[in-house]
Amino acid sequence: MKTKTFFALVLAGAFSVLWVSASETTSSTSTFSLSEVKVASQNSVSISFNKDVLEDVSFFEFLLTPASDDTKEITLSDLTLTAPNVLTATTAEALQASTDYNLVVVFASDKDGSVIENWVDGMVTFTTPATFEGMTSVEGGLNAAPSEANVSMETTPSVPSEMNVDSSASMTEAAPVNTEVAAANAEALPQTGPTEILFVVLALLLGLGISFMRKNA
Repeated sequence: MKTKTFFALVLAGAFSVLWVSASETTSSTSTFSLSEVKVASQNSVSISFNKDVLEDVSFFEFLLTPASDDTKEITLSDLTLTAPNVLTATTAEALQASTDYNLVVVFASDKDGSVIENWVDGMVTFTTPATFEGMTSVEGGLNAAPSEANVSMETTPSVPSEMNVDSSASMTEAAPVNTEVAAANAEALPQTGPTEILFVVLALLLGLGISFMRKNA
């Protein structure tokens, strides 16, 4: 009985050692794959791999398409290595907000010369944010909202200024005074009726008579 128990323990220990060795071997020989894609800006993306890649990434090739239309390719350019396993790429056209995109690795290599062979390991679907910096959200409208000054001018009813109201009232109150003054001035003017004209004629005749008498004297 002791011999069987000892033999079972030996087998269990050997199996444990083999399992650990197999796990370490699998971990160390994991396949090279694409791990993540992040949106850096409206015109650039950040591409991450599970292993360090070659320093010269200029000949790496990717296929970027909208998830809704895999026939519409968006060209990537200016590939730049920003970390041992991360590179950035510029998109030929601006990415749309709140949209799903597929990025497929056509060719890439790690430092050991391994390439992505499995199609699943070389594809990532990512979603762009609802808004980009400097871009108005769709809900708010792409056009700038009217300024507060314009809104105030449009919504505030026009009200006559106090100056205009006071001026109108003053003119209305002063009207009777001007009428009375005009009447007074009219009364002060000299009368030019028939009586006054007769007195003028008599005075002229009297003057002529006096002149005639002096000449005959």
